[in-house]
Amino acid sequence: ARAHLGSSAWVGAHDADGRLVATARAAGDGGRFVYILDVAVAPDWQGRGLGSAVMRLLLDHPAVRDARVIRLRTRDRPGFYARLGFVPQPATSSHDMQRGP
Repeated sequence: ARAHLGSSAWVGAHDADGRLVATARAAGDGGRFVYILDVAVAPDWQGRGLGSAVMRLLLDHPAVRDARVIRLRTRDRPGFYARLGFVPQPATSSHDMQRGP
């Protein structure tokens, strides 16, 4: 909880009963660098576009959108992140991806 509250940006989606069903957060230096973290969608809600919606909201957040470098580290769903503009970074860990050119 402290990590989420201390993030530069944090977005989520709730169901009709108020349960958190999707979340994503970003931490950065307030200027040029942002790291996307803890992207998750509850299993029952996957495949409905909720992950894409949460990521679009996060990428458009003022603390994220003006960063020169937006990175994430993931082993899951590289195709999903590729559709959002992220590309693997071969010079670093095999699980690092960066958005943009």
